[in-house]
Amino acid sequence: MDTNQCGINLFTILRVVLMLLVVVTGWVVLGGGVSTVGDPRASFRNAFATSATSGNPYATALFKVLVSYSGWANSMYVLSEVKNPVGTIKIAGPLGLATCGVLYILANVAYFAAATPQEIVQSGTTVAIPLGNAYNFIVDLEGYPTAVVNFLVVTGLFCLRYSNPRASRPFKVWWPVAALFMVGQAFQLVVPFLRPPRGQGDTPPLPYWLYCVVGIGILVASVVYWFIRWVAAPKLGGYTLEPHNEPLQDGTNVVVYRRVPRKTLGRNNLS
Repeated sequence: MDTNQCGINLFTILRVVLMLLVVVTGWVVLGGGVSTVGDPRASFRNAFATSATSGNPYATALFKVLVSYSGWANSMYVLSEVKNPVGTIKIAGPLGLATCGVLYILANVAYFAAATPQEIVQSGTTVAIPLGNAYNFIVDLEGYPTAVVNFLVVTGLFCLRYSNPRASRPFKVWWPVAALFMVGQAFQLVVPFLRPPRGQGDTPPLPYWLYCVVGIGILVASVVYWFIRWVAAPKLGGYTLEPHNEPLQDGTNVVVYRRVPRKTLGRNNLS
């Protein structure tokens, strides 16, 4: 195990220990072990009495939650560097996600045991850093196109399951999980366009639907760029884009696309 891996494991253990400390502190408060908290169960009485009746705040909140769990998705990108990737992800994936989920939920219980939401707001002491409208807009803007892509990916998954059911798959997702994920992505695509309470989203005075429109615009611009870069330009320029493997100094192979004139490509095929 190298030094970097040891450092990553050390900080991971430290973060888990800190989360457990917060959780245990919450249990102590709920048990009446802290005399400065008058009523530790006040936050849990009629906890949903002031909840929003519009789905829009829940959609924007879900974008923030998914950012918190983005590390689980990012781990999929480096599975090629892991020994026995399929077996590892089957065990480490659900275990890690469940551990983080339970710790986050219990940490929120600890916060609400120490103070009610109204007390936290009025005290001026923040539990998350108040990064403001710019941060909220960027997170929502990143989340909406991601939801579009995820919805299309799961749609493609079901299409492949239907068109080629006997294909060899080293990892096969349980279809109810995929369907539930697809419903969640559809929720994030539609609900942000619903009018929130008082017509105000989490980035006032910007329109609550602005990040959705900008995200769709980015996706459309990406498709236009792909068409020009990979279809229109090669056709008009008389060339094709051919992949070539080029090793880096550390031995890593990367794929680089080079322009090959069609005439040269034709002569190579004839020879």
